Amino acid sequence: MVRDWLMVFGPTALIVLLALTAFREAAMGSINSLSGSGMWLVFMIIGVYAFGVLLVVLAMRRYTAEGALLARWRAAAPVAREAMVSGASFASAARPLYLALLSP
Repeated sequence: MVRDWLMVFGPTALIVLLALTAFREAAMGSINSLSGSGMWLVFMIIGVYAFGVLLVVLAMRRYTAEGALLARWRAAAPVAREAMVSGASFASAARPLYLALLSP
C-alpha cells in the first residue's frame, strides 16, 4: 500500500522539489513583477494544481480501501464471503461484482 502511494505522489513531490530548487529565483522574480490580475492568475494555477492533488488523494484513499476489501474477500471462506456481501456494513463500489462472483 505504501508503494502505491509513493508511485502516485513520488513524481509529483520530485517535480515540486526540483522546481523549487532550480527555478526559485526566476519564479520569485516573475511573481514580484506581476501586478493585479497576473498575480491572481498565478494563484489560480497553483490552486487548481493543489485541487488536483487533493482529488488524487481522495481517489487513492478509495482505491486503497477497495484493495484491502478485495484482499479480505480473497482470504475469506465462501460462507464468510456471503456474510461480507449481505452485511449492512458492506460499503464498496464493486458490490455488484462481488454479488456476481457469489452466484454459480
